[in-house]
Amino acid sequence: MGKRLFRSKLRYYFVIAFAFFFVCVHIGLGEIRSLETATTWLKRLPAPDRILLNPAQINQLNQSIQQNIPEVADVFNVPSQASLPQLRVIFQDALNKYRSQVYYDDQGNQRNVSFFENLAQEIQVPTLERSPSVQWGVVTQRTSVRALPTHEVCLKDPTDTAFDQLQYTSLSPGEPMAIYWRTQNRQWAFVQSRFYQGWVSVRDIAIGRNKEEVRQFAQQEPFGVVTGTEVSVYADPQQQRRILDFEMGNRLAGLQRYERGWKVLVPRQRNGWLVFETGFLKQDADVRQGYLPMTQGHILLQAFKLLGQPYSWGGQWHGDDCSGYLVKLFRTFGLSLPRDSYQQAQVGNILQQFSPILSVEAKKNLVSTQAVPLVTFFQLKGHIMLYLGQSQGQHYVIHAPWKEWEWTPQGERQVSVARMTISKMNTGDKTSAGSYWQQLISINKLIQKRNL
Repeated sequence: MGKRLFRSKLRYYFVIAFAFFFVCVHIGLGEIRSLETATTWLKRLPAPDRILLNPAQINQLNQSIQQNIPEVADVFNVPSQASLPQLRVIFQDALNKYRSQVYYDDQGNQRNVSFFENLAQEIQVPTLERSPSVQWGVVTQRTSVRALPTHEVCLKDPTDTAFDQLQYTSLSPGEPMAIYWRTQNRQWAFVQSRFYQGWVSVRDIAIGRNKEEVRQFAQQEPFGVVTGTEVSVYADPQQQRRILDFEMGNRLAGLQRYERGWKVLVPRQRNGWLVFETGFLKQDADVRQGYLPMTQGHILLQAFKLLGQPYSWGGQWHGDDCSGYLVKLFRTFGLSLPRDSYQQAQVGNILQQFSPILSVEAKKNLVSTQAVPLVTFFQLKGHIMLYLGQSQGQHYVIHAPWKEWEWTPQGERQVSVARMTISKMNTGDKTSAGSYWQQLISINKLIQKRNL
């Protein structure tokens, strides 16, 4: 009788324990899933519709970025004559940089001297030639800005093909540029875009008759902006023949309604020259006329549209990297962030640059009291993250990492992420890489305290 009673009680306690475990697991999973929805975070914002920066303030911040970040340029304010001595220095420095290190092609073979010598021949600048006139042009299809005029890759690690060291960034259709030089084979042009000087494929750009033609297109009114991750443009009103895609944050010249959807002015190339055609977007295309008002609610919704989008170093393939996604996100409000993570960490108000010996608790305290969700950037070495907020005592960020470290009973391991995702700041705790808290270098806020 006693044994039977004992077994009965044992089964009872086992069922209770299992049920408790089951409920806890599902509550935990429910919490994780809920954190991946914008609605959950939207409810935590005390004033999601409050304007953080008005158009005039955004314009002031854009001007400040251009003045304080040397690499950011006004392409319409460059000299009308290219400096041949300066171009020679730029080209030689780039060649020396890559020739002085070991790189590999996509088959794992080491790049030899002839690879760089052939490129040097292509970009050779004559000694006695008169300085050429600068031309202005427009991107006609998504293109890469390269350190050297080639689509061939230079990899530091022959087993890791995701990080081509010649890739600077990508440019979207409609982006203006100043054109300084062309290779001997006329297939590549050395240009100044807003973010970078570098080489772009000539087939992806169209040359304007003059600077004013390009400027007028870039500043066309009325205009719209892409608020979805991507929209397709068609050549015909029936929307049967797709000609190109625009991405989040791209400016849409002359955007207006027609009976089947939207019409937009599209830059095209004809015999190398810039021409304009009417493009057509579907009725449900995620676009709007003018920029979005800059509120925490809108920033949140735009960020969550990017959730799950693939990681791509320098935007070389479909997708973007950590800083590239922030550029896209904030362009929907008319804010033109610089391209690289270390530059983005200088925008607005730097709240704190952390000493390497500062404790995690001290960093948490500062974030808890000063960081504002969705307008505060967290800088790590070579990485940038957007602060999302707190939940159950944990701080969260939204960002695009390539990999993350985690601790398991078997030890530490790297986990492939390669997409826009949400992470806890204690991710990587107990590993040799350290948690995001431990890696945190600085935090900066886009807005002044009076705007909160």
